[in-house]
Amino acid sequence: MSKELDEKISEYLKKAFSEQTYGAIFKNSRPESNNYTWYLKAFTDSLTQPSLSFSFFEAKESRRQGNFNKAMLLVSELVRDHITSLRTVQNIFDQIHGDEPRQVVFKRFSQKEPLEVGLENAPHVILIIDQFITPWKQTNIETVAEYLETEKQLEIEQQKTEVFKRLASAQNSFNELKEQEEILEKLDKNQNVFRFSIGVSIIDLTKEIINKIAVHLDDIEKNKTMIRLLKELVIVALSNIETKSMANAAD
Repeated sequence: MSKELDEKISEYLKKAFSEQTYGAIFKNSRPESNNYTWYLKAFTDSLTQPSLSFSFFEAKESRRQGNFNKAMLLVSELVRDHITSLRTVQNIFDQIHGDEPRQVVFKRFSQKEPLEVGLENAPHVILIIDQFITPWKQTNIETVAEYLETEKQLEIEQQKTEVFKRLASAQNSFNELKEQEEILEKLDKNQNVFRFSIGVSIIDLTKEIINKIAVHLDDIEKNKTMIRLLKELVIVALSNIETKSMANAAD
């Protein structure tokens, strides 16, 4: 379903940018050599891969089952990916404002729920989190919850499918495998509705961010910057981690 999602997202961006601007950004005749084509593909891929919310769910499940080493590994990977995206966001805004790249400092991580990280030297990140991402999460709490629940179901059905594939040595098993694959395909198709909905919402959110804090850019540069931000904002928006400046982080 990824190809279908790619096409639907591209069509939405053409409307959001205007076809002329979209064409100016993706005019390269060799898409594989166009950085913005790569950014766009990374964005749509991020919508079809497990979110950081799902990673946190897996970590809690591992801890519940007594596998504390796996739980700790999953949480450390979750924090790493979350912070990597935040640092990329700050770097993008440093570039477009002509500032020296800031060294975003990860100062603190609280494992109490909700998970919380404290950062220093990340002014644009904190602004975006406080004024845009947090309100977005509050507005879309039900959609994100349904998205995560279907992610869980997809994982369960994928595991079942793998079992059926290993056991598919008799005709009955092959029939069961076919039925299981149909269940998985239907569930994935249903999830694509949520993927597109969240993708469109992140596009609109990113456009709002750019229009408010990168007003000096022309339309093409605004849209190029937007494409670079999309994947990172999906990661952060679907993460269970709360990001704060050290001045505001709780004790």
